[in-house]
Amino acid sequence: MSFYGRMASTASRLLTQYGKPVVLERITSVFNPITGMDTSRTVAESTTTGVEIPIRDALVDGTRVKAGDRFLIVDASIEPDMSDRLKDAPFISCAYPMDATLAEIQALLPSIDAVPVMTDDFQTATYTLTGSAPAGGWEVVCAPTITPPGPATVDFSSGVKAFEWAYSMPVIDVAGMNGPNCSADLSVFYASNFSEGIVRVRISSRPSSSVPEVQMTTYRLGVYVGGPSVVIPATGRISIVMDSSAGTFQVIHDTLGPIALSDDSYNPAEPCIFSAHIREEYGVQPVDAGKDIVASLITNASDMTGTYPTGTTDICGTPL
Repeated sequence: MSFYGRMASTASRLLTQYGKPVVLERITSVFNPITGMDTSRTVAESTTTGVEIPIRDALVDGTRVKAGDRFLIVDASIEPDMSDRLKDAPFISCAYPMDATLAEIQALLPSIDAVPVMTDDFQTATYTLTGSAPAGGWEVVCAPTITPPGPATVDFSSGVKAFEWAYSMPVIDVAGMNGPNCSADLSVFYASNFSEGIVRVRISSRPSSSVPEVQMTTYRLGVYVGGPSVVIPATGRISIVMDSSAGTFQVIHDTLGPIALSDDSYNPAEPCIFSAHIREEYGVQPVDAGKDIVASLITNASDMTGTYPTGTTDICGTPL
């Protein structure tokens, strides 16, 4: 197989995995110049697989490329014409896959023992407590594919973009408690330095005055910036809003509202990647074995539930 054949095969495989069905309509007509009408008109439909990607703001000139225009990449099984049109204009997934293998993750973080079970286009991680973690605990990570062609990146250099973290934490049995028993760290990293998190939100299940609690703590570049840990519901959503013009981000909990940060700056020109880091501490008792930690990255505008300023988009540029 030629180089171009191999590339086409790879593109088809990725489109099949991450794209959605796309129906293109092609209209063929015979025009009568005397009557000024078509004497015949047929519509042929072609179904393929495609994925929609945003157009950079710098390319929008208001004439050839207008605000809201989209790129649609389709499988090579058909060759669209300029006159073809999308039937029903389907919403194409803005999924961000966190599908790195254990070997890929261990190349960066040797201490990691496993990757969690991933679902929903590799955006939802589920880890089940074992009650048998060794001293030092179990650690599992889900992240984007790291080997060539490199990690998936998100461009925060233009506009205001948002995404959401949905979490579900177990409530640990009081009698079996022994310090912070488990946590899920939901992070945005600079792509050039996977160990340097722009913002990291830690959700942990732990005791407080012999009462089981789920707490939230916010970090920037590994430094604690969110004030004292706050008690939150065991299940909820956290919105992250990245404003490129100000070079700042905002953390918003769905019931507590905005979280005050002592440092909310980031470099809009640096591409970013997402990951989730889930940990079971030593000391989880057998009574709590079998309870699940679930952490989801939400990047589709249609699936996001937060309230955002006018003009905010998801990471693919779809308005919220």
